[in-house]
Amino acid sequence: MSCPEIDALFALFKSEHCVTAKAGEFEKRLCQALMDAANAREASIWQTGLNGHLTLKYATNLSRDDLGDFSLKPGEGISGAAVLSRKTIRISDAWSHHQHDRNVDRIIEFRTRSMISAPIIYNDKIYGVINLINHATKEQFPGLWEDIMTAVGVLYAASLVQGAGHGESKPVKAFRPVPEKEQTVIVGISQAIQKVLSLSVKAAASSVPVLIYGETGTGKELCARRIHENMHHRNGPFLSINCAAINETILESELFGHVKGAFSGASTSREGKFMAASGGTLLLDEIGEMSLPCQAKILRALQEKKVMPVGSDRETAYDARIIAATNTDLERLIAQGKFRRDLYFRLCGLELRLPSLRERINDIPLLVDYFLQQQMTGQRRTPKGQGRIRISENALKKLSTYPWPGNVRQLH
Repeated sequence: MSCPEIDALFALFKSEHCVTAKAGEFEKRLCQALMDAANAREASIWQTGLNGHLTLKYATNLSRDDLGDFSLKPGEGISGAAVLSRKTIRISDAWSHHQHDRNVDRIIEFRTRSMISAPIIYNDKIYGVINLINHATKEQFPGLWEDIMTAVGVLYAASLVQGAGHGESKPVKAFRPVPEKEQTVIVGISQAIQKVLSLSVKAAASSVPVLIYGETGTGKELCARRIHENMHHRNGPFLSINCAAINETILESELFGHVKGAFSGASTSREGKFMAASGGTLLLDEIGEMSLPCQAKILRALQEKKVMPVGSDRETAYDARIIAATNTDLERLIAQGKFRRDLYFRLCGLELRLPSLRERINDIPLLVDYFLQQQMTGQRRTPKGQGRIRISENALKKLSTYPWPGNVRQLH
């Protein structure tokens, strides 16, 4: 790479053409300048929609008519991971990563090797991602390009915002920032976590019962939320109850509700979680800690799609997707006579196993960066002269070699 070519790249953002060009013209010049400066083969720009999906805005190796054929769901692909983590991702061989979306590669017949994905971000709002690709070699782009692409993502986002008010040619009109808190964030580009994300999308598209396994702190509730957010009734409530944290005598009332006078202190009637979650999703967390009598009542509720409040003699229908989660081996509990086999089969239509943090060490840098920036976002102001918070290489090395018995929750 040569300094004049890098200077020419950044000079693009100083020109009037940056905010007045017709849609696609500036993107074409930007991608070409990136390729020249980095000695790359291809470049592309993905934009976000209100649903958090990514669609292609411009690609050097695709015609304008072909752009609409490609999209990524929230968190999918290396580009999706860059958006969710708000971090520039630099990898050596994209094809070897499970999360890489290979559809583009197959259609235009090349194999993506080294790649950099940088979020298009301005004022903490994500507008998409810009990619730099080399399919001739799997050697990584130089480390300097991680910082350059980060800067390009910010400058390009700023140009989109500044383009407002320049008439119909403004490029910002095709871009939308991802609404805050629209999607639950699960950060990671490891094969293990991307497999979970892929399965969660499939689970959301069906009515099959889902059982989520995972050690404490791996993000079982986050996974359940992602399933809920991709379902047709995503606008309904998402409720969760920890079956291990509630006394058995109270658990039935919490789940099924009770009528006035059902027991001492029941001065009014109250609907339980099953009814309250109607039109949405109910997560039964730590289902393996539930007593056998409660398991029998849960089984009946799942079979009949009805619940009977404590103290009532009348069943009431509910309409909620039930997802169960546990950190214990239910088959072992079945062998010990501590968990009902029929309930297990009723709950486990699709099994999702969340990996421990030990199984996804490569995600630790992304997670650390995400948590740091999340923490800084919550502060009213940053110290004078302080930019993006980074962690030292030595500290990151120590974090990456620690066994993390408490998993992502402990890291956080």
